[in-house]
Amino acid sequence: MAEISKEEFNGFYKEKIEPLLSDFEAERISLNKKLKPFEIIMVIALICLVVCFICCFFSEIEILRLVCAVCLIIAVLCSAYCYFVQSKFMKKLKAKVTSKVLTLYGNMYFSGQKNIITQDEIREAGLFPSFSRKTDDDIVIGIHKECNFVISETVLEHTEGSGKNRHTVTDFHGLIVKIQMKKRFSGKTVIGNNVTKGRSMGAVELESVEFMKGRKIYATDQIESRYILTTSFMEKIEGLQRLYGCKELISTAFMNGYVYLFIPTEKDFFEVPFKKTLLNPDNYYSIYQELDYILSVVEYLNLDRNLGL
Repeated sequence: MAEISKEEFNGFYKEKIEPLLSDFEAERISLNKKLKPFEIIMVIALICLVVCFICCFFSEIEILRLVCAVCLIIAVLCSAYCYFVQSKFMKKLKAKVTSKVLTLYGNMYFSGQKNIITQDEIREAGLFPSFSRKTDDDIVIGIHKECNFVISETVLEHTEGSGKNRHTVTDFHGLIVKIQMKKRFSGKTVIGNNVTKGRSMGAVELESVEFMKGRKIYATDQIESRYILTTSFMEKIEGLQRLYGCKELISTAFMNGYVYLFIPTEKDFFEVPFKKTLLNPDNYYSIYQELDYILSVVEYLNLDRNLGL
């Protein structure tokens, strides 16, 4: 569909979304009141934890360590409970309300199936060589302009250290978009700031100094990679970068007839703020804008003439 204006979207919101929100808004207000005591207890426990931790440096009183442990447990339990309640509510809201934004595009839906984009695919891209665990949250599957795609909220992690120094490192947190190309390409091209150079791959240097900042590009076919990495494509990637406010660079892989976009963002896709009123159409319009821009990339990549293949 063609991009719609904010005024047109507000009409859609009034007709399709707002009528569903009254019960959810009442439940949200009720849950906020219910969670308030737990949030206060959590803050108090954290303050006590910090105070006791500092006191441990100046005293060898054993009870202080016990108090620290108790405060930590209380803070963790309160935080976990608040997260569970909010997460359960937001998933219900997302399934019944915010998913209505998908109906603007027709053939698109949330999927409960995980690992649609597999670990092996991500490893083959070579953009996150250290990760060993993958966790998926929301997954959207759709067809846009006769082009199949998947949007997956994903976290990639690995563990470092051992014993007390053992800790989890996040390699990627954000959206992975997998787009099936109408016309296949024979080579492999990867773009990122921590790319593992694969076999038979050579470095590619582009004329755009701005796009190359912080990025490395490797390809098995230099000529094909330059057809793929057009000025328009680079502008699309930079547009996504600005829209999502990514602190890290977006990485990309062209391989096996698919394009993979790795969009790093801490923002939860398709979610609205729990602490603020649900009756704000801007919350849903921002979701529409994010989805629409991703689909504009899908549409662009599906045009053979743009890629020159």
